[in-house]
Order: sequence, then structure tokens, then C-alpha cells
Amino acid sequence: MAIFPALEPIGRRYNLGAHPVTVQAYPAADVRFLHGNTATGATMELIYTDLSQAEAALIRSHYRGQQGSLLPFDLSPEALNGNDGSMFPVLGQWRYTSAPQESQRDAGLVDVTVQLALSLS
Repeated sequence: MAIFPALEPIGRRYNLGAHPVTVQAYPAADVRFLHGNTATGATMELIYTDLSQAEAALIRSHYRGQQGSLLPFDLSPEALNGNDGSMFPVLGQWRYTSAPQESQRDAGLVDVTVQLALSLS
């Protein structure tokens, strides 16, 4: 099983997703139906700044190895550093939602943003 490169992001953005609920509107009140016991649609953005060309190449290589969003993978402990499991799941596999976005900077440094989605399968 592939593991995301051992690089600690400078920032993370996490979206918890939502529970699958539908609403049936009636004149007196709305009725809500829960269609599962697990939230879906969780996403995470990993933000990296000032990576070397070699570090950015690790992310590019991993993305290609996972064939884009085809194959799920585990996050490295470095990618999860500082998370105690209360913000987002420590266990679970992730998939790329798009290709990593890169900005080349002076002195050969690279800023990279990675968009991921929690994989339920």
C-alpha cells in the first residue's frame, strides 16, 4: 500500500463532509431521513511552501504512482503531524481529487497544494 510522502505541510484545511440526509417537506413539519451512519464527502487540503525541487518531485511521483485519483493511499505520520484524531480521521485512506497545484519560486523553491478526499472504498 502506498503512503503519501513524509513531508509535513505548513497548513491543512479539512472539511468534515456531511451525513446522507434527505428532507421531505410537509405542511405541518419537515421529516428528515438519515440514509447511513457515516458522514461522506470529507476533504483535506495540504499546503506546502518552500519545498525543494526534490521534495516537490516526491509529491509528483506519488500522484503519478496512484494514477491520479484511481488508487487510495495512507497519509504519512508527517502529513498528519499534530492531529490527535479529533479533527480528521487518522485511519482511513485518501484519494487525490485533482493534480497537485505547484508554483515555482525563486531559488528553485516550490509551493504545492494537494487536494484529497477520504476514500470509503
